[in-house]
Amino acid sequence: MDSPILTSSEYEKILAFYELTIQSASPLDIHQALKEKFNFNSTVIWSISPHSLLTSPSFFNIPQQAINEYITFYQTLDILHPQKLNLSQNKKIYLLNDILPWNKYLETEFYQDFMKKHGYYHEMGVYLFQDNLLKACIGIVRTKDEPPFSQKDVTYFKYLLPPLSKCLIKESKNDFNQICLHYGITKKEKEIIQFVMKGYTNREIAKLFYVSENTIKKHMQNIFQKMEVNNRTSLCSMFH
Repeated sequence: MDSPILTSSEYEKILAFYELTIQSASPLDIHQALKEKFNFNSTVIWSISPHSLLTSPSFFNIPQQAINEYITFYQTLDILHPQKLNLSQNKKIYLLNDILPWNKYLETEFYQDFMKKHGYYHEMGVYLFQDNLLKACIGIVRTKDEPPFSQKDVTYFKYLLPPLSKCLIKESKNDFNQICLHYGITKKEKEIIQFVMKGYTNREIAKLFYVSENTIKKHMQNIFQKMEVNNRTSLCSMFH
C-alpha cells in the first residue's frame, strides 16, 4: 500500500518534532508533542528487556492502574507485544488489523479483560531498534469514540522513527535514577529496591542494613505507595 501524501503543514509538524528531539527532549516532551502535533493522545514508552518484555514505562494520559495491570497480567496477551510479532528493520509499525481481523480481535481475552475494561478500543505499536536490536517501543491507544488509526498515522511514525530512536534509546540509559527521581524515592529506598531486584527477601535485606525485618517492611510499604504498585513483581517491572 502506498503511503498517504502529507500536506505542507503536516511536514512542518514533523520538522518541528525533529527540532524538539535535537534539544534533548524528555519522555514527557515526546508524549506532549505526539499529542499536540499528531493527535496521539494516550501513549506509553517502554524499554525492552533482553527477553523482549516491556519495562520502565513512561506513560501519558493512561491511568497508573492500567499500566500496573498490563505489566503484571496482560502484556503477554497483547497482540502487539514484541514477543508475538515478526519484527524486522523493514516492519517497525503495526496496527491491530495487521495481525488479526477486527472481529477476531474483539473476541480476544486481551480486549475483553483489559482494553475494554479501561475504555480503549484501538491500539498501535511502534518499535525502535539500535544496531539491529529492539531497544524500545511506543504503544498508542484510542477509545471507541476516537478515530481508528490510519495509514496516515503510520506515515507520521515512519518519518518520526529516526528522531524517536535517537532520543529515547539514549534516554533509557539512566532509567533507574530517572524513575526513582520521578516517584520521589529516597537514597535508602533506592538501595532497598536494588536488592529487591536482585531477589533478596525482606529478612536478607534487614540483615544487610542491621535493622529489623519490620523496618524493611515499612520501607517497602512506602516504596509501593509512592510507585503505586502492590507487589514486588510490579515494582521490578518498573525498572527491568
